Parts: sequence; structure tokens; C-alpha cells
Amino acid sequence: MNFLKELFTTHWIINILLLATGCTNENGISHSAAINIQVGDAIVIPIDNRTSYKSYCVQYIENAGMPLLAYESREKNAIQFYHLLTKKLIHEVVFPRVGDKAIDELAGFFIADLNHIYIIGDQLRRLFIVDSLGNIDQVFSIDKSLISKENDFGTSGAISIFPAIKSENHLYVFAGPNFNIMEIPGEGKAFEMAISLRTGEIKTWGTYPEVYNGFKGINQMVPSRTFDGKRFIYSFPITPTLYWKNIDEQNPVLKTESNTIGMPLQGINTQMNVQDELNRYTLENPYYSTIAYDKWRDFLYRVVFLPINVKNLSTGGANVFADKPFKIQVFNSTFEFLGEKEFKGGVFDPKEFFITPAGLYISENNPISPNAKEDALQYRLIIVSK
Repeated sequence: MNFLKELFTTHWIINILLLATGCTNENGISHSAAINIQVGDAIVIPIDNRTSYKSYCVQYIENAGMPLLAYESREKNAIQFYHLLTKKLIHEVVFPRVGDKAIDELAGFFIADLNHIYIIGDQLRRLFIVDSLGNIDQVFSIDKSLISKENDFGTSGAISIFPAIKSENHLYVFAGPNFNIMEIPGEGKAFEMAISLRTGEIKTWGTYPEVYNGFKGINQMVPSRTFDGKRFIYSFPITPTLYWKNIDEQNPVLKTESNTIGMPLQGINTQMNVQDELNRYTLENPYYSTIAYDKWRDFLYRVVFLPINVKNLSTGGANVFADKPFKIQVFNSTFEFLGEKEFKGGVFDPKEFFITPAGLYISENNPISPNAKEDALQYRLIIVSK
């Protein structure tokens, strides 16, 4: 990797453990049965005025001992690489919007290594394999028959809660309804696809569970998924139940976690303005969001947004999650509940996160936070230990 050669010679001695910082309990209420959950210091990375302080896709990677944050800049149509210790931009791959090698709209990525960056991109929702210089190696296009009212390839592949995952010779991506807020996905309809990186064949990998039957307004009810190396583990917003399946299985196998908040939820009132009702529904009910696997500690983290009274909404419905308090739940690899910590609303954006050897980092780029900075990326360390 040419762009990293000089950096390797100057930064190879940096110890990644420097990411582990001091701790405090000031920002949350901890309820831990078998673990200790602490709030640490923040990473603050300056950005220029052509980069948004809020990303749709971030990924932590290590290369030759360097801790890097890969960050999707839609304004620049680029993937940027920030050094987490020096807090500096060390490289960016800018993709042209026109021409033979154009990728005119980034919509999520996964970095297997710096020679294999998998990008969901452009209006045709094609899959590109590129290197760190932006050279396109392969392009896969989805079968046109699959881009329909039921499936829109890569619709939400851009968000951190459902990242593209590569395992063996397949890439697994979200493929859900085409943002029709009255869509009823129903049991058995596809929400995830597997793409063969050898042949380009695309097949349904995951289908909605029966809890979605009759539930409308699916555009705000996108599931979250993580991978522990053997299993895909899913969290669906409308149920406290966790689902999982092995890498060689086709259908999810139900698994129930021990700490629930309420019961599986009901569909929205379709007699009202749909978007207003979705906002009210999402605010007044728990929302089971991000699930993420920590390979360094063999933990599962899940974010649960807690109910809030609509009268207390400060954003006017523009961002239904900005005001909501939330809790981070921790499970072991057998889905045993280990503990949780509650955080007040209006401070964090836990849907944007990454995990390092030091712990879980969640975004502080909440649009209504008084501490939000438009000229910086801010992530707060959450340390979970036994």
C-alpha cells in the first residue's frame, strides 16, 4: 500500500493501548450484574468544512500497528482514513461521480483489507471492489428483477447498524423494502442478501420473522446485525427477542435474551398521518436498535432507545432519536444478560459507533447536543470489563 509506506516507518512503534483512557461514571446510570461499565474520555478528530460531522458508515481497522478510523464522507464522495492517535486525516479515497470509473453515490462500505474495500454505490446499487487508491477491481450488479417493491439492494447498507459483512467468499448486505412507509414486509420476505464474490450470484440470506406480520412503516424499523465469526446475530426494533443463525444456515433461529423491556410492539395507527404516527410510535415505545459484537472481550452490546413523552420532544419530529434516552445492554456469547448502563437523551448518537481494543466508542455528534461540534468528529469511550 503505497500511501502508507511512509507512515509505517514513522508510526509502527505506536502502541494501540494508548487508546485506553481514563474513566468516569458521570454520564450514565449503571445496572451491572456481572460486569463493570464505565464512561471514558472522548476522541475528538478535527475535520474540514467539506466533511460532515455525521457519517453513515464508520469502521475501525488496524494496519501495521496503526489504529485507523475509516469514515464515509458523502460530501466528498470519499472514504477517509483518520489516525486515532494523532487525530489526523492520513489518506482519503475520492471517487469520481462521472466517467468510466464513477461511483456517483457512496452508500456504505466494508474494508476486508486495504486491497479489498467493498462499496455499495451509485443509483444502480452496484457492488464495487476497490483498493486504497480507488482503483476498481470488480463490479457486481444486482439482477434487475430483484429491484422491486419488495427489495431495494443496499437501501440501508450505508448505516452502521447494518454494515456489509464479508465472510469467506460472500458479502452480506441489507436489502429491504424501498422506503415505502406503508410497506408490510411480513414473515418470509427478504431483508438480507448474500452476494457471491466469485460468481456474482445473489440470493436471499435472511427473512423477516413473524413478529413483523401486519407491521407497517418499515422504513424506520430497520433491523441491526452483527457477526461473531460463526453466527449472524440480529436485533429487530419492534421486539426484545434476539435472533441468530449460523453462517451455513438459511433461516434465523429464535433466541430470547433474559432482560426485556416491554412486550413485542404493535403496528402503527394507519388512520393518522403516517409519518407523524411513526414519529410518535418510535418515541413512545422502546426501540431495540444496534447490536454489535466485541471480538476482544467476546461480548454483545445492544442499544435500546427508551420511551419519551412526545410533549418533551425538542426537535419537532425532525430526528426522532435525538431526544431519546437509551441504555447499552451487554450479553455474553450465549445471550446471557450481564448488565446495562443508561444514558440521558440529547447527548450521544449511539447508532454511529465502532469497537477497538480499548472498548466501544459511540458518537457524540448528536444534532441537539450543546457539545456538538460541526468541525470535529467526537466519539466517547465506553469500557466494559468483568
